[in-house]
Amino acid sequence: MKATNFAILTIVLSLFFSPSSAKTLKDSLFPMIEVTLSNESGDNIYHLCNFNSSQKSFNLLPKGEKVSWQFRQHLFPTRWCYLYLNDEKHGFFWAYTVRLKCKECAWKITNGPYIYRMRDKIWELAYLHPIPGTSFDPDGR
Repeated sequence: MKATNFAILTIVLSLFFSPSSAKTLKDSLFPMIEVTLSNESGDNIYHLCNFNSSQKSFNLLPKGEKVSWQFRQHLFPTRWCYLYLNDEKHGFFWAYTVRLKCKECAWKITNGPYIYRMRDKIWELAYLHPIPGTSFDPDGR
């Protein structure tokens, strides 16, 4: 029994590390995801997203501009973004979850975050979750 388990493990590992099939298997098991935020609000907005560990403060996204991130999907990842549109409208939304079923997730920011549902060919408004007691100073960030 132990020899069989070892043989199976060896085969699986060789698939991951063989140059020809490793990339295909890796891409099918752990696909690359791209998330894009487009600022179509007519005003500058600020965002803080957890796509990489180096982003620790809010970043300006000027009107008409866009920003993208890529990452590899492992198991059940979630990625959030905190948006500051104005004093009354700010909070976080789930920029990527497995339930969104997108590999190229396109978000447009107008009066809130909208995800493009490719299958239905519609823009769907996502809920912006406010965090009670938070305030934001664009100059001091």
